[in-house]
Amino acid sequence: MLRVPAAHAVSHGVVINALAVNRLQAPLPLYKVGTWLEVTALSSALGSQPEQAHDTRLGETLDAVYPRYETI
Repeated sequence: MLRVPAAHAVSHGVVINALAVNRLQAPLPLYKVGTWLEVTALSSALGSQPEQAHDTRLGETLDAVYPRYETI
């Protein structure tokens, strides 16, 4: 299992799950993903709050997993 440590309340895995579902259902720019989460049940299912999905946090996750994208 690949692990990328995160210093946030929401793990990189939760962020990646939210981004993956967003890409499949309603692809939006990163700055709109938090707003999208507010109108879905996904944040509840993932145990996160929409305000935790701001574009800076999403970008940090993408930056953290990028060096391992071939493994993923």
